[in-house]
Amino acid sequence: MFSSINKSIKTPNKKYNLNVLIPFFNSLNFHSKKELDYQDWKTILLFKEKGLHYTDEGREVIYLILKQMNNYKLSTNKSSNKETIDRVYLQEKINKLLSKPSNFEIKEDGKILIKSLDRYYYNNTKPVSIEL
Repeated sequence: MFSSINKSIKTPNKKYNLNVLIPFFNSLNFHSKKELDYQDWKTILLFKEKGLHYTDEGREVIYLILKQMNNYKLSTNKSSNKETIDRVYLQEKINKLLSKPSNFEIKEDGKILIKSLDRYYYNNTKPVSIEL
């Protein structure tokens, strides 16, 4: 009947993810817990787009998101590191952070300042692999 899909996609950059992949995945109907993982992945991407991953609060929220994604979410996970995350509390923290202005400031010379670190952004990103 259905065959399992296990493919990796290498995405060139955040803009591609934001402008192509997210709209595509938003158009899909998920029929599993993977929708929660997708929403979490999308949130982390939005944090990175605003530079919130450079703030202490942003790193804390990303840590909480990651600790309840994928296998951490499964009831069969017997990990001693398993933390119970209150999704309502987490969503409130996410909404609060996403409502804040960007942590990036574009200077007159075109350079991007990371406000929370008071240093300039250097883009040396590599393609991101997404497993489907």
